[in-house]
Amino acid sequence: MKLKFLLLFFLLFFLLVSCSKDENENKVAEKDIQVTDKQIQLAKQELLWETNINSVVFKRLALNDFKKELQKEDSILIDLRTIGELEETWIIPWAKQIDFYSSDFKSYLNSLDKSNKYLIYCRSGNRSSQTLSLMEELGFKKVLELEWGINNWISSWETITKFSSNNN
Repeated sequence: MKLKFLLLFFLLFFLLVSCSKDENENKVAEKDIQVTDKQIQLAKQELLWETNINSVVFKRLALNDFKKELQKEDSILIDLRTIGELEETWIIPWAKQIDFYSSDFKSYLNSLDKSNKYLIYCRSGNRSSQTLSLMEELGFKKVLELEWGINNWISSWETITKFSSNNN
């Protein structure tokens, strides 16, 4: 009988001890999480992202999707590279060239018709990603960006051809 009592006592004691943990063990270190606009912008640049609310579209596209959009006749193609970069690599002749580093870049963008659909690209995707965010801030409705820039296209060894005869 004493053995049963001792066994029951130790069992209850064990259950009580194992169920009651130190409060400090249960507390999770809490930190104030503050997300800055810069961090949000960087996250948008790193991820494929899309905003599609009330016909507003800002999207980063893979090469094949970008080429499909080029086939449509409802968009304006913008090359954001510098003149020096244009001289070094492929040029898409029907693209409108706007130097990202020009002093009047933002005002030029702001003068464009914001209701048109724009396809944008640069050399590697950095400037076009920044421009995508800027065009959203300026009130554009539809802007699509080539992920990884024209280098992505060049590295694929696919030729750049004009898809639509209406873009001449």
